[in-house]
Amino acid sequence: MLRTGIPEYRLPKSIVSKEIDKIKAAGVEIRLDTKVTDDFFKTIVEGDEYQAVFIASGAYSSRRIRLDGEDLEGVIPALTFLEDYNMNGRAVVGDNVVVIGGGNVATDAAGAAIRCGAKSVKLYCLEDRKTMPAHEWEIEEIIADGVEIYPSFGPRTIRGDGTKVTGVEFMRCKSVLDENKRFNPVYDEKILENVEADTLITAIGQGPDLSFLGEGINVFRGAVEIDKYTMETSLAGVFAGGDAAAGTASLIEAIIAGKTASASIMKYIEGLDKE
Repeated sequence: MLRTGIPEYRLPKSIVSKEIDKIKAAGVEIRLDTKVTDDFFKTIVEGDEYQAVFIASGAYSSRRIRLDGEDLEGVIPALTFLEDYNMNGRAVVGDNVVVIGGGNVATDAAGAAIRCGAKSVKLYCLEDRKTMPAHEWEIEEIIADGVEIYPSFGPRTIRGDGTKVTGVEFMRCKSVLDENKRFNPVYDEKILENVEADTLITAIGQGPDLSFLGEGINVFRGAVEIDKYTMETSLAGVFAGGDAAAGTASLIEAIIAGKTASASIMKYIEGLDKE
């Protein structure tokens, strides 16, 4: 995700390479091109080769917006768009780009779209300006780049010509959370806004793909359930952290989770050695 999800202008790949080299130099063996299926995961957990397992598989599955027109040409999940941009140095966009979402992935996508040559980039999100989940400095940065921000709006209809996207209709969002702080947007459909778009980038969140877990590890609301202090899962010797356990957050929070889990894993292994 550091290479394909975060744009070069925010996180230079040379820094990522140096960090990986440090990990290798510390003695970590990295096995690439290895798909962890449920059978493979079961072998890792139940075999004798490892004393502990840490799940840090992230949240790389883009959530669908669930509106007619989502499959039109020009409608792109943000992670797909950012991967194209990061791996190829640019991505194909039209003149009028609309980004849906208020988090850091949305701001990254908007900033990248400007750098790909879009004439107009507009970002719409459910939250009001003060409660947008993206970091404030990132919001200010894309505004300085020329991105227009439209808070408190949610998508109502994706328009198209039968093949390509041509625009989006938004409706005013009165509130995002209910009285129990659960996601439950309330809209005022009398206040509508239509915007032209030949590229629509959706950044409404990601989720973990935990299909490899099999049985024995509890999952709560789409994420691995862990002890908040030890980060151990419901299966002894198996730990989890980062987006796979906490839901989408930041790079720094994922790094902290890794360090916290490593301390717990060492204590766990020391306990095994004493038995």
